[in-house]
Amino acid sequence: MYVRDLEQGCLLKPDPEYFWQIMPLVGESKLKTGSPWAMAYNELKQAGITRHGSVTFANSRFQKHADEVEEIGIYLGVKMLQNYYFGVKKQHMILVGSELFVIDGYSFDKVQKIE
Repeated sequence: MYVRDLEQGCLLKPDPEYFWQIMPLVGESKLKTGSPWAMAYNELKQAGITRHGSVTFANSRFQKHADEVEEIGIYLGVKMLQNYYFGVKKQHMILVGSELFVIDGYSFDKVQKIE
């Protein structure tokens, strides 16, 4: 799927054999350095976002985790950062179950829009 096809409120799910991998934000250890990464981390935390995600292939190593993750997500729109987080300023917000997380636009090649 293409990022340009996303609309706020649309339903999304990963392609078969893929799942949402949702993890805590990365960057807390760099806060004292004042790096741009730490500044992006702070921007996300101040917006109430504490997690980031990706779409991951559910091979045998991840299968148990993949079975525990809800499949359908709601696209909530874009969060533009002043600094780079994982090399990207434009982060997309998705709600899966009760988990709000950001994901970069490069991760949507393994995502389907539910019509």
